[in-house]
Amino acid sequence: MMRVVIETVVVAALLLAVAYGYRDQRRLESEVAALRQQIADLAAKEEADADALAVRIGRMAREVPQAGSPSRAGGTRTHTAVRAADTPVAVRGDPAPADDEPSDRFLQAQKRDLDRFGPSELQRIEDLYAQGTRGIDTEEGRQALARLVEQYPESNRAGCAANTLAQVMHMDGDDEGAQRYADFLLQSSNPSVYRNGIPARADAMLLSGDLAAGRGDREAAKAAWQRVMTEYPDETDLEGQAFAKRAGNSVKGLESIEAGEAAEKP
Repeated sequence: MMRVVIETVVVAALLLAVAYGYRDQRRLESEVAALRQQIADLAAKEEADADALAVRIGRMAREVPQAGSPSRAGGTRTHTAVRAADTPVAVRGDPAPADDEPSDRFLQAQKRDLDRFGPSELQRIEDLYAQGTRGIDTEEGRQALARLVEQYPESNRAGCAANTLAQVMHMDGDDEGAQRYADFLLQSSNPSVYRNGIPARADAMLLSGDLAAGRGDREAAKAAWQRVMTEYPDETDLEGQAFAKRAGNSVKGLESIEAGEAAEKP
């Protein structure tokens, strides 16, 4: 969802509330609804990526000499690219660069993938990603993202797909699956970024801390959130909120709980 899919956000305060007996049911339900809407918005934002990128794939392909035929590199355009060139792309949500242009980070990542996989495979990656983000609430959509991660783990989109799956699985109560996909990102050296340049790993790192807090591993939770503050001091999420600030608030919230528990001890 994701920014996505696949740009997805889990509020640490909600997780701590669930983990440590938060009883304000009305507020809890409101926060859950808000989180689900964030996931849906992220998926909607990413729907347009594949067609918009198809044009750029064609452009970049023409700049990359193909073995044995340097003068005809990327000369054949797909029907998808032609349609995308003729059809304005309506992208919902912010923050997108001016004129809805992809960020430099994203274009650099896609250029690396074009060099690595070639135009046909890169289009396949984009097709899987688009299918998955459009159908994120269906088994078919999630399987498309899972295939992307499995078949193209070194691609930029693999990290975005993994983060989207992790966030959605967590929302559905599958924390084991969520951790598995979060770990995929945290253990990868691939700096996956969404179309607007937001790093997928920052979101997954926040989620990893939330998952640790949810299972009662407070030290692991703090370590994950501290890592976010160290590695992403200036990055912001889909809504413009600083990842570091969100992580810092999570640390403070957990420390406040610990202080309260200590004060209650005889």
